Amino acid sequence: MAEVTAAPARPESDFSTRKLKIAFACLVGLMIAGGGFAQGAMGLVMQPLQHAFGWGRGEISFALTLMTWATALATPFVGWRMDRSGTRKLLLITSGLIALVTLSLAATTNSILQFWASFTVLGVLNASQIGYTKIISGLFTRHRGKAFALFTAESTIVAAGLPQLMKVFLQDWGWAGLFVALAGIKLVLAMPILIAWLKDPVPAASGPDPALLEGETLGQALKTRAFWLMTLANGGGGLVIYGLLPHLVPMMQGAGLSLSAAVNASSLMAVSNVAGQLSAGVVIDRVQTPKVAGAYLCLFLAGVFLISRASAATGPAPLYIGVILMGLGGGSQMPMRYYFFTRYFGLKGFAAILGTFTAISALITAPAPWLIGLIYDRTHSYGSAFIMFMIAATISILTFLVLPRYRYGGPSGSVAQ
Repeated sequence: MAEVTAAPARPESDFSTRKLKIAFACLVGLMIAGGGFAQGAMGLVMQPLQHAFGWGRGEISFALTLMTWATALATPFVGWRMDRSGTRKLLLITSGLIALVTLSLAATTNSILQFWASFTVLGVLNASQIGYTKIISGLFTRHRGKAFALFTAESTIVAAGLPQLMKVFLQDWGWAGLFVALAGIKLVLAMPILIAWLKDPVPAASGPDPALLEGETLGQALKTRAFWLMTLANGGGGLVIYGLLPHLVPMMQGAGLSLSAAVNASSLMAVSNVAGQLSAGVVIDRVQTPKVAGAYLCLFLAGVFLISRASAATGPAPLYIGVILMGLGGGSQMPMRYYFFTRYFGLKGFAAILGTFTAISALITAPAPWLIGLIYDRTHSYGSAFIMFMIAATISILTFLVLPRYRYGGPSGSVAQ
């Protein structure tokens, strides 16, 4: 009797129910379960904490610096661990601990050291957020670029609306009640979804996915030209974003525009940022070259230039057009960054490689707000800062143009030639 050969299993769709549940859990985890709530609340609780404990704004703000540094230092180690033992267990543990540390902020005393320590711990725990990116990378194959775009865009939308919700909590319950409410949202809303639906990309019954075993280790990636070119390109754009945004309102008021115009510009940038993220996801799935990032950053550079020309004489039009172009170009960078890393280094050591990249980038860009403030204090003008922004953006554009070809498979599973 002839032996019947079983037909090869049909690849799982990127839009299967299993994958969509896991992706939704990742979205909830990134938007709600991480340390971003406490970070986002800082602007609202700064004055109440000043009145309650007599702390200076510099002392209070230093908590965010400590949080950023802690995340930067912890991320490479957390990524290394996730590459070896999976993401689900560590994400569940850190998400629960983040909720408890957020709750503990409601019991803040007049010890600034306690306050700083809480945010430092949040920073270490928040390093686990890289796990959601690793899961999304492994889940989606044909539509990975679009998945990254939706993943980052929806998070941006929530981040834009979160201050309004926090404002209600603060007005009704005070700063301590705000932290209790944020912790409650994490424990009651986010944790059940994570426990039920968060999974590592491949079901255990299906065996290892060859795509997840393909790629380079951290040590191998650090020896490549692509890693350091990506770091330089990201550092240039990051210096602009982290240097300009915190100073945008005083910049525009100093140029003779109203507070309303500056706030409206911030909202326009948030909306255009989402548009940049979504359009980039479609483009990178279709255009198989990293040079497309350079094209988007040309919009970014043009936007920076227009913002620099805004004044009482021109009215807010250059500002509004500038922030739209800057948002389109800058918003594209996050989904592209994640996508490029999967194409240059594969998925084998993805979390450790991206974690190390994130740490280096944070160390490069963290001083940007302080540096721009120092330029203004010394010159009483942002003119030199805008020159620095445009030079940094130009360096990023040129760096993306000299990136090598992709090394690992794209949306169709083929290797770039």
